[in-house]
Parts: sequence; structure tokens; C-alpha cells
Amino acid sequence: MLRALMKATDLRALAALAAVGVLGACAGENLFTVPGTGSGGSPTVEITAPTAGATFSVGAPVSVAANGTAQAGGATAEFKGVYSADGATAYTPQSVSISGLVNVALSAELVAAPGQAAGTAVIIVTLTDQAGNRGADSVTVTIAN
Repeated sequence: MLRALMKATDLRALAALAAVGVLGACAGENLFTVPGTGSGGSPTVEITAPTAGATFSVGAPVSVAANGTAQAGGATAEFKGVYSADGATAYTPQSVSISGLVNVALSAELVAAPGQAAGTAVIIVTLTDQAGNRGADSVTVTIAN
């Protein structure tokens, strides 16, 4: 099940937060941005759940929540989980298109991939705007028997 809960924010407040570095502060392990061809800066993403180090049973779904910002006009959010050892799929990827966002709360339930085994996995959320700018965050979790 995939859903995006959108709530617009005042651009001035968003700019003020960015100015003091709040949006750049993230406890994630792999926060990155990739500039595209558009103007206005890259999207940002911060995973709020699950937390790094969380443990899930083999075959159990994982509820993922994140906060993201992007330029108004729309973006695509992608959720995936891969094994840290070899990059193989641990959870079936999910994506959603969002229109007209500025600040958005994102959530998805990642379903275990067929044949999922115990191991360490990385949950990744990527937000790509219409100009191709990308931002992402990740957390490492444990899949246990």
C-alpha cells in the first residue's frame, strides 16, 4: 500500500528553515542530492521511520515514512530496500507521483521480495523532481529469522 500525504507550507518559512540548516540536518546514512537541468535546487529527503538498526522478521513488511521537499510542480518518490552485501532486492520497490508539492510527508509499505532471507538491508527513499534533480536518504535495518 502506497500513499502520499501532502501538505503545502509557506515558502518563506521553508526558506527560513533551509537558511538555518534544519533541512540539511539528517541522521540518515546516505543523504545525497544530484542536480538536474532545472533551477531551484535539489529535493531533500529525511527518513523518519524505520530508524537505523531496526530489526524485522523475514517476510514481514516494513512501513517507511519520510519528509521531503521539492520545487512546486511535482516529483516522484521511490522507496526500495536492498541487501547491503550485494545490492540484491530485499523489498519490492514502490513509487508514487506527486503533483504541486513543496513540502510533503511520504509513506509506503515495502513488501518482502520473493525469497527474502535474513541479512542487513538498506532502505532508500529517493525524491526526483520534474527537472531531474534528486535527493535521497537511507537507513540500514536487519532482517532476522
